[in-house]
Amino acid sequence: MTRRLPSIAAMALGLAGPGVAVAAEGPAIAVERYAMVVGSNDGGPDRVQLRYAHSDAQAMGQVLVDLGGVAPQHRIELTDPDRAALERAFTLMRQRLEASDAPRTEVVFYYSGHSDEEGLLLGGEHYSYKDLREDVSELPAEVRIGILDSCSSGAMVRGKGSVRRAPFLVDASNEVKGYAYLTSSSADEAAQEADRIEGSFFTHSLVTGLRGAADMSRDGRVTFNEAYQYAFHATLRGTERTSYGPQHPGYDIQMAGSGDLVLTDLRTTTAGLTLAENLRGRTSIRDAEGRLVIELEKAEGDPVELGLAPGDYTLIVRQQDRFAEESFSLHSGGTTALAAEDLGWNRGELARARGGAKITPDPTLPESWFRMTFVPSRGGDEVSDHLVLNWLVGNSAELQGFEASLGAYHVAGDAAGAMASIGGNFVAGDLAGAQAAVGVNQVSGDAAWFQAAVAANVVGGRMNGFQGSTAFNYARQLDGVQFSQGVNVAQEMDGTQLGLVNVGMKAKGAQLGLVNIGGEVKGVQLGLINVAERSDAPIGLLSFVKEGRHSLSVSAASDVPYNAELKLGGTRLYNVFAAGSDGFCADPDKAGCSQASKMYIHYGLGGKLTQGERAWFDLDLGVASYMPVQELVGPRWDRTTLVPRARISFELLLFGHLAPYIGAAFNVQVPLSELAVAAVPIDMNQCLEGPCSMFWPSGFAGVAVEF
Repeated sequence: MTRRLPSIAAMALGLAGPGVAVAAEGPAIAVERYAMVVGSNDGGPDRVQLRYAHSDAQAMGQVLVDLGGVAPQHRIELTDPDRAALERAFTLMRQRLEASDAPRTEVVFYYSGHSDEEGLLLGGEHYSYKDLREDVSELPAEVRIGILDSCSSGAMVRGKGSVRRAPFLVDASNEVKGYAYLTSSSADEAAQEADRIEGSFFTHSLVTGLRGAADMSRDGRVTFNEAYQYAFHATLRGTERTSYGPQHPGYDIQMAGSGDLVLTDLRTTTAGLTLAENLRGRTSIRDAEGRLVIELEKAEGDPVELGLAPGDYTLIVRQQDRFAEESFSLHSGGTTALAAEDLGWNRGELARARGGAKITPDPTLPESWFRMTFVPSRGGDEVSDHLVLNWLVGNSAELQGFEASLGAYHVAGDAAGAMASIGGNFVAGDLAGAQAAVGVNQVSGDAAWFQAAVAANVVGGRMNGFQGSTAFNYARQLDGVQFSQGVNVAQEMDGTQLGLVNVGMKAKGAQLGLVNIGGEVKGVQLGLINVAERSDAPIGLLSFVKEGRHSLSVSAASDVPYNAELKLGGTRLYNVFAAGSDGFCADPDKAGCSQASKMYIHYGLGGKLTQGERAWFDLDLGVASYMPVQELVGPRWDRTTLVPRARISFELLLFGHLAPYIGAAFNVQVPLSELAVAAVPIDMNQCLEGPCSMFWPSGFAGVAVEF
């Protein structure tokens, strides 16, 4: 294709101007839309493995489901397929389209992976552009769209020409037929991906555009032309300075009809975000997992409406002289609006936060190399102090050295150096150095290095270093360690909290304490009680995770017939609480009783290994405490037998929240006394001489309620 963008304006896309959507008024057409998305990192032994083709395909498939009118059951996803797998997928797609009774069907094919000038490279196998075009053209749909994100994919689109066409989503006419191809690069260019955006430049730009950034007409829809224009500019801008050079997306469209080919409709989203007119700058949006969802250059004067899934996000806006970082939530059925005045703005580069506060002395202030203050004094209001010895209350405009005090000391600006106090140290600006106090250390801005106090340490900005106290530590953002015999609190954390109570509303790292409380926790919570909205690895006696594992089940086992079980914790790690008995048949002389009845209680830690959305394996390790039960007397705790055991089970979610499962356990009995052998659920004849250890396997099956 030509490398000059103005050529597209001259092509017969039939638009009055870029981004203008024209559609006939009338009733909506009943349309079924299908999608096949393919991600292939493996291009064969002579090709470097890609890193983000899979995630590119997932992102494209998700935006088509969220905003592109594709029902989840009408989407086919392939990961690293060979030629035969891709051909089978096309056959399956044809069968689904032929079976559809909708008056109109439309289909999208997307590929991210390796290719050359002749075709796709699938794990060393070649799939020519000619074959691909034939397979797409044979799909029985009124509209067929192909999107290729691969090297030299522009070789597929030779002839270019088009006429005005009907929308992809809604239009009064249903006579439009044809195809459209969009490629990430020209015939002699490499398609590029980057770690910074965790994906390819083209797909990242295209998905951002389809989620609303490309809607230049502000009609709530993104057309083919708008998506192409946005992806072209954003891809070119992102690759101009790379080692491979600029990358130019291309297109080929052959449509008959009137109107615009609409790719996504923002009005169908379940949750929306509006960036206000007065917001400007390089804007990034990351999801709760830290993945980059959208990155765009927001211009002042035009609002931008984006369609996103409900959930928690972080918005970062960068301008030349300042930045803002704000967390927000999107809820189903609502729209959230963010304007410049809603954000907390900071001066300097965002990267400054990771390295801590950088102190630049004020050259307009007179320097004081040594001062001694013994009474309340305002003498330091207009000086930059280097060494101050203070008793009771003292102050400086800024500190560039050392201060020692038996009372409180206040710095109106920034402080670099060391501060020691019996009463307290207070810095209105940033701190780069150390604070030690029996009372309180407080920094309004960012702090780096070290804070230690008997009572409390407080940082209003980002703490990059160590906070240690007997009672309380607080930092709005923590990059480092909080240690306290009392409470640690960080609104955002990337590090470690060690204390009796740890609170981290957005935490990455580790919380180690008796009680750990978090919002979004990416890391480990290790304590007696863990509480979180979401948590990767809560390990403790009790773990309550709002968006985690909540499972109640009943089962029968080969050794103990009646069992109940509760699983609480994170989506991957959880606590197991179980109990069971053989029916409380207390008198072995009664009919049907072969031995004295018994019961057990069990506690363990487990892990969940998912096998798709509806199936998973559970692996857990725990200890059961078995004891005999006698009529009227109840459990005999003095005859307890400990049974460490490992279990594995397979669970399949079939009916709503109901999930049947089957599994096996491996048990080792450890009797604590000679009388304890009667409590184990197996024949212990070999232990009649006294306590002994024994291993036995068992099987179980049951049904769980997952909620």
